Amino acid sequence: MKHSSKRRNVYRGPKQTGPQKPVVYRRGVKKQSTSRISLWLYILGGIFLLLVFVGVLFWIIHRKNGGGNSRTTDANGDITSVTVEPSLNPVTITPTGLSTPKSTEDESASAPLPGYSSPDFDHLRELMLQLINQERKNVYLDPVEVDLVAQKAGQEHADEMAELGYLSHWDIDGFGPDYRYSRVGGTDYVQENVASYSFRYNSGAPAPINDWDGVVAQIHANLMESEGHRANILDEAHTHLGIGIAYNPLSGEVRVAQEFVNSYSRSSRLPFWVRSGDRIVLRGTFSPEISESIAILTYEPFPEPMSLEQLKKTRTYASTAQKIEDLDMSISEENFVIEVILGASAMQGIYHVEVFSNLPSAGQIQIIDQIFEVR
Repeated sequence: MKHSSKRRNVYRGPKQTGPQKPVVYRRGVKKQSTSRISLWLYILGGIFLLLVFVGVLFWIIHRKNGGGNSRTTDANGDITSVTVEPSLNPVTITPTGLSTPKSTEDESASAPLPGYSSPDFDHLRELMLQLINQERKNVYLDPVEVDLVAQKAGQEHADEMAELGYLSHWDIDGFGPDYRYSRVGGTDYVQENVASYSFRYNSGAPAPINDWDGVVAQIHANLMESEGHRANILDEAHTHLGIGIAYNPLSGEVRVAQEFVNSYSRSSRLPFWVRSGDRIVLRGTFSPEISESIAILTYEPFPEPMSLEQLKKTRTYASTAQKIEDLDMSISEENFVIEVILGASAMQGIYHVEVFSNLPSAGQIQIIDQIFEVR
C-alpha cells in the first residue's frame, strides 16, 4: 500500500521554548519540582539573617551610647526612655527602668562606678553657655558672658544639691540664690535656673554616663521646654551668666545651677555684717543705657534650716524680703551714692539694698541686690 505524501495534522502538545524538567506523577498526583521549593527557602532564610544582623547592629550602637541618649540600653539589652517632670521649677530628668547588670547586682548602691573618672566640667559649662547663647541668637538677643562670681555661687549650690540628693532654689540652710550670690561677693541682681539629671539602675546603683555632651544637651532642651526656665534664658535684660555643674558618682545624680545676672553698674561691696546704729554707703557707676533709677531697703528674717523633704517640695523661688523704706540716692552724671542709716533698734535679720532702673528695650528691671546682715 502506498502512503499518502500529504502531511497529517497531528497534535503534538504545546510548543516548548526551552529545556524543561519533566513533570513527575506519583500515584496520579503531580509532584512539584524540588528546586523551586529550595529557592524559596533560601530567600526566606536570607531575609531572616538580614533582620537578625540589623537588630544586633542597633543593639550594639545603643549599648555604646548607654548613658547619654534619650533611649539607651543596658548590658542586658533592656530599653529605657527618659521621663521628664512637668515644666515647673525645678526641672528634673530621670531615666528609669534600667536593669542592673549581673556583674553589679551584689554591689552596694552607694559604691561609685568601677574606673570612674570625673567629667570635664569646664568643657560642659562652656557647652551649656554655647547652647544658651545660640538660643538667644535665634531670637536676636545679645549673648551672655561668663560671670565668675555668679559661677562660684552656682557651683557651690550645685555641689551641695548633688551631694545631698535634692533639687531646689533654696539650700540646706534655707537661703535662696540672691543670698548665695551676694554672700560670695556679687553686687548685681541674679535669677536662677536649676535642673537635675538622674541615671541609675533599678537597684539604685549609678549607671555609667558615657555621653556627657548629650546629657548637657538634654538638660538644656528640657529647660527650654519649661516656660519659666525658657523666659529666664531668653530674658533680654540678662548680660552675664554663671554655671555650676556637679555629679555624684555614688548616686548617679547630676545637678545644674544657672545664675543669670543683670550687670548694669559697677559698685562697691557693702559689708556683709552690720550692727544696729551703723551707717553704710554704697557707691558706684551706672551703665549709660539705663535711666530713672530708684533704690529701696527691704528686710527678711533669718531663715530656718530646711530638711531634705522640705527642699524636695519647693518649686519657683520668690524672695520673702519686704520693703522697709525708700532710700535717698544722689546721682551725678553716671555716678551714684546710696546711704543707709540703721536705727539703734534695727531688727536682726537680712537686709537688701535694691536698685531698679529703666532699660529702654525692657522697661523697669532690677540691677542691684546687695545683702547685709544685722545680728
